[in-house]
Amino acid sequence: MVAFFALAALLPALVAAVPCVQFDAQFNLYAFGGEQDVNLGPSSSWSSPSPKPLSTVGRPPFSGANLQCLLSQSNNAVYVIGADAADATSVYIYDIAGDKWSKQTTSGGPTSTGNSRSAAVLDHDTNVLFTIPSASEGAYSLDLGLITNTAAGTAAWSNVGTPPFPLTDYKVTAALASNHILYFGVPSTPAGSANVFVIHYSYFQPQAQAYPAVGGSNFPDSAGQATSFLVQNNTVPYQVLYVPNDFSNSYVVTHYTDPGSYNITTGSPMPTSLINSTQILPPPTSKDTNAAYAASDSSVVQIDTQGNIYYIANAVSNWQVASGASWSKLSYSLKPATGTAAPTASQTSAGSASGSGAAGASKTGAKGEASSSGAAATSSSTAKPSAAAPALARKDILGFALGCAAVAAAINGRLVVTDEVEHALETGAPVVALETAIVTHGMPYPANLTTALSLERIIRSHGAVPATIALRDGRVHIGLSQLELDSLANPDPSRQAVKVSRRDLAPALALRRDGGTTVAGTMVIASSVGIQSFVTGGIGGVHRGAESSMDISADLLELGRTPMMVVCAGAKSILDIPRTLEVLETQGVCVATFGETADFPAFYTPSSGVQSPWRVGSVSDAAATVYTGLTLPSPTATLLAVPIPAEYGPRGDKVQAAVEQAVRESVEQGIDKRGKEVTPWLLKRVGELTQGSALELNVKLIENNAHIGTQVAVEVAQLARAAAGAPAPQPAQPALPSAVAEPAAPTASHLPPPSVLVVGSAAIDLTSSVSGPLVPGTTTPGTVFVSPGGVGRNIAEAAQALLPAGEVMLLSAVGTNASGTDTDAFGDLLKLELGKGGLRADGLVPLPGATSVCNLLLEKDGDLVGGVADMDIVEGLTVESVTRRLRDTAPKLVVFDCNLRPEVIEAIVATSAELGIPTLCDPTSTPKLNRLLPALRAHPRALTHLSPNQLELDHLYAAISESDDNGWEFVNSIGLGPDWRAGLEAFSNRKHRDWIRNHGVATKMVACLPFVGGFWVKAGAAGLVHLRFEASRPREGWPESLAHKVPSGPLEGQWLVLSHYPAPVITPEEIVSTTGAGDTLVGGLVAGLVGGGPEIDFVSSALERVGRSLRSRRAVA
Repeated sequence: MVAFFALAALLPALVAAVPCVQFDAQFNLYAFGGEQDVNLGPSSSWSSPSPKPLSTVGRPPFSGANLQCLLSQSNNAVYVIGADAADATSVYIYDIAGDKWSKQTTSGGPTSTGNSRSAAVLDHDTNVLFTIPSASEGAYSLDLGLITNTAAGTAAWSNVGTPPFPLTDYKVTAALASNHILYFGVPSTPAGSANVFVIHYSYFQPQAQAYPAVGGSNFPDSAGQATSFLVQNNTVPYQVLYVPNDFSNSYVVTHYTDPGSYNITTGSPMPTSLINSTQILPPPTSKDTNAAYAASDSSVVQIDTQGNIYYIANAVSNWQVASGASWSKLSYSLKPATGTAAPTASQTSAGSASGSGAAGASKTGAKGEASSSGAAATSSSTAKPSAAAPALARKDILGFALGCAAVAAAINGRLVVTDEVEHALETGAPVVALETAIVTHGMPYPANLTTALSLERIIRSHGAVPATIALRDGRVHIGLSQLELDSLANPDPSRQAVKVSRRDLAPALALRRDGGTTVAGTMVIASSVGIQSFVTGGIGGVHRGAESSMDISADLLELGRTPMMVVCAGAKSILDIPRTLEVLETQGVCVATFGETADFPAFYTPSSGVQSPWRVGSVSDAAATVYTGLTLPSPTATLLAVPIPAEYGPRGDKVQAAVEQAVRESVEQGIDKRGKEVTPWLLKRVGELTQGSALELNVKLIENNAHIGTQVAVEVAQLARAAAGAPAPQPAQPALPSAVAEPAAPTASHLPPPSVLVVGSAAIDLTSSVSGPLVPGTTTPGTVFVSPGGVGRNIAEAAQALLPAGEVMLLSAVGTNASGTDTDAFGDLLKLELGKGGLRADGLVPLPGATSVCNLLLEKDGDLVGGVADMDIVEGLTVESVTRRLRDTAPKLVVFDCNLRPEVIEAIVATSAELGIPTLCDPTSTPKLNRLLPALRAHPRALTHLSPNQLELDHLYAAISESDDNGWEFVNSIGLGPDWRAGLEAFSNRKHRDWIRNHGVATKMVACLPFVGGFWVKAGAAGLVHLRFEASRPREGWPESLAHKVPSGPLEGQWLVLSHYPAPVITPEEIVSTTGAGDTLVGGLVAGLVGGGPEIDFVSSALERVGRSLRSRRAVA
């Protein structure tokens, strides 16, 4: 099979191009690529078509792959690309009026025009062709201008950059709407969303745009085919037909940005309810993933690989999908060209697709099968070498290998790797995998959570990166946030996790189950991305009575097939340890005991009475053994057995005695003859006999394994680097976003409009710490730490760290020198720091005065002695300058702090509301919150988000309560009666949420809702609370939420939703500085709000960044 797949990937395609359809400027239908090209006339004639043959002089050979026919309405010509296998990037032009063909040669082009039937689009008003040919080549454009026949010379292709989304294995599915290109099926994009390229600004929007379905389900994240609905007189198309490869439906997607200002030819304005939405048509009759599509102003047409033509004559009228629309078959079929071997419909049906098409089908429940060439391509393109690993799959590469790297079948779009793990793998830093079956099934809550977090801390303390592995909602996660760990450890009853071994990966992913990975499951996933060290408690083994039951753990077989280091405390003595070691010997696994003797440990006791084949007495010897095994011509696994520490020996002996008693009882009661029932019975009985003391020992031994295993992993990485001659990697830091190549601010002249505009303070913080007693009147030895600060700047940097380059503009003030011509020294330093943080500097406004500086003096123990704050320059920003910048940039989100003057804050709120731009305010401090109050009273509920801490919320609540206009009519309309109060009581009863009730947090937020759209309340170690209105009830699960449907008033039918997210667990010893932690959290939320992904994902990412800030002296880390 390996040889077959490898050969199949290299063979050229033997199939001729399949046909295509397209309309002319008068909406007559044409079919190309068969034995004869034909004009089939307008839709009124399709019930009884009279095909008119077209000229064959200069006709394309129609021998290439992924043929596309694109209409130039301004030239009334059809541009045909991908029609010549020998000249992939030249364009054949059919002049409709003259009925003649010509060929436009090109230069400087990519290797192909794309990997799908809708990889390229033609801009309707400029005749510029855009395509994404491959992962390595990026996006290309070809300016065809006024070409209707062959132009003199050649037309030159231009590279227009690399998309912000991953391209490996992506089957490009694109169409044009509103001068934007919509890319469907980009793996890991939320259902009902597409990525967008803005043609006239020549840039990719950083996050996917959502198009929620009207009256049905959102379209899937699947490759497929897409085409624009043409509009008469060459005006702007605003709708797209998208047919995913799972054929769940046909989808009419409306992409529109200027409500009500544009009428189509019927004079009907677009209903606002359809703006950026999706309507649903029936799926095509032919389930052919290689079919081609075209759409006029009202009709949609499909031609499959056999030349069969299907249509809906009046699919859309006045922007709306026709009720009862259905597909019909044209009585005429385009006959395949003589001598070609077109694939049959069964060969190209919804059951088979390569690349992201296969993944898309499986995501939506359809049967999908990756093609052999697709599988081969996946194995080569998703693997990335690292110092100590044969293969590395990045988080933005669309799958992970299951087994043999040469022909790995990638699980497209289902791999999520944290920045920390990704960076470590890229730099060759040591990474240690951790399983999660111990979290989901091995320990009770909260011991399972605290143990998992403890293991991660131990691994970090030795200079390695932990990679806790689990399945969540149909995705493989390598590295988990504390939120994700907590939801696994203490799940909602509706989301109970399953145990996932190798055999369980496919069904658990397909059915979107949460899963805790076993030893075998963790090894499969970890090894596939290049992680070769794994710490666990104990391995499975041969069960007692296996000679009749054949109950042998998959862990043993996985150790025989997956080369990596597995560190454990041996196997539990309820297993048949002699036979376990025999199986490991048969599987070719190196088993070595770490310690003074070769005794193989039996989990709770240092000796099972059986000897390991090998003994290693030091970390260096263990690392040398592991490294050598991994670098053999046929690499092997090493099982490093670490005995439980001697101080726990006596307690372990008591547990071992209980094990032996349980074994005797099983024999006496005949339970030992019951096959797979034996082990669960023994475990339960041991628990009863030890009264839970086994749990504490379990924790201690796995923590000891983590200490030993991580030290070995670090030395293995050092050996790998020494062999490769590579320098040691820098301490693990989050990887820069893919669009940020260097830590410098992007060049202003090439910057796209920002997605986020942050208006607020930017400062330089000087922190002086004395090393001894302060002596008045003289200098004192100590340290001075310089770092950038300011609430607005901190938020901007934190948001930019999670977004592509140039997406965040900071609008703030810097001081000028005495002449007023240049920024002052601190202003220059601030610009430099912006560049290091990947922030653009084109929003800095030079003003007379000094750049903001805060200088603090600390005692030796860290207590504040005093300081000087010169922070007034930001108040020099005027209403005119801020609102002008807001209108010019038209961002997706405006963020501001309360360091601004009250009139500026009010102008931001009012102007943003006028432009329909959501806003977020961080109050900055309790005194400065007063600057926001006039804006709230003048423009109630115009502020979309407010992110106060508890003290600031208390202050806002008091100020509103004292006001005559306190908005109680609005509060009463929400209808929060006894059910809400009972639900809030139950929601707050859990220990880590009782502060919400005790401090009246929910009550205070609700009382302020007449003035603020929603709240993100920062509560430090108590976590984060989010209160907002949503159009529909959130699904049950994580995070736990309280929801109430509004019965009346202006928000009737909406849901008031309260959610809580626990803070990351960080020990006091880990905390370096709390400065900037809140700003970092807000910045993470800002990035998520403009990104449009699931709230649970972006909040988890934001909280992870808070942990990094707390561990760093910098405000944003």
